[in-house]
Amino acid sequence: MLGFAVCGIGILLFRQIRTRFLSYGSVGMMLYDVINVFGTKLMLRIVPDTSDTTSMAPTLAGTFSIPMSLSLSSDASVSLGFGDIVIPGLWVMAAARTTDRPTRAVLWTVAGISVAHVVTLGVLIASQVPLPALLFLLPGAAAGYWIGTHPPHTR
Repeated sequence: MLGFAVCGIGILLFRQIRTRFLSYGSVGMMLYDVINVFGTKLMLRIVPDTSDTTSMAPTLAGTFSIPMSLSLSSDASVSLGFGDIVIPGLWVMAAARTTDRPTRAVLWTVAGISVAHVVTLGVLIASQVPLPALLFLLPGAAAGYWIGTHPPHTR
């Protein structure tokens, strides 16, 4: 899996070295997230149970819960970690700083992240199992960045 990710990043041919480091670091964070959600179940143990209103479980710094519906009677929620916000944000910052046309790159990167959020939520609702959000957010951010930084005539 790691070799596939490294080869995939190599195919994208990011022009700047700092963008390559960002992509390698992001893949490392994604693998960390996947291992700790599916492998060790660590992330599932440290996220507070939002359906248990009788006990005041300590919340983990850097996570927050988003309600899945606007109904006040719904207990279902989605927990996002600190990295689920910071890593896509770093891609947006890279798009703004490393390109000749930052507006196009930023808009495409944000669009990729937005589509990835919708896909993540759809897969979460369909599968009803905890998922690492970076598994979807990182490819969305990287794809949006790549489309935004490579004009159609250079692809």
